[in-house]
Amino acid sequence: MDSMINGETLKLRDIMKGIYNSSHKDFSGIGIVLYENISNIPIFPLRKSNPEMDFSDITQTLASISSHKSDYHDGFHFISNNWQLTHVSQYFSPPIIPDIELCRKSGFGGRYLAALFGSKIIGVSLCGIASKNFGLAIFKDGVEILFEDLK
Repeated sequence: MDSMINGETLKLRDIMKGIYNSSHKDFSGIGIVLYENISNIPIFPLRKSNPEMDFSDITQTLASISSHKSDYHDGFHFISNNWQLTHVSQYFSPPIIPDIELCRKSGFGGRYLAALFGSKIIGVSLCGIASKNFGLAIFKDGVEILFEDLK
């Protein structure tokens, strides 16, 4: 697992921790996909438009919408491999991988499985999720490569 952790993984972790630390008390959790090519990734927008804000500061933008009060808190958010936030609030529906090895015995839900399965899609570099109760996890090639408790 440690051999799969590189600078890209650590940068995504730091962004996600920054989002968590900058978020409101009602942090809704977050799902992020870091991608190389979005054309093969099964997504569908959950909102008709993007929020009117500056997408250049990924951490602040995502922290500001990661509240149950925001219309854009739901779904996954997408960052290109050149670290540009390109899509927010997307329904992310990766195919189920029947023979995937599930590391966790308990403490996961739909967002976890979407990130785990989604990390196997061609064009996806990493998937990350974070929530108050679960913590933070990053996935690569169908494996949870990093987990940190956020408490």
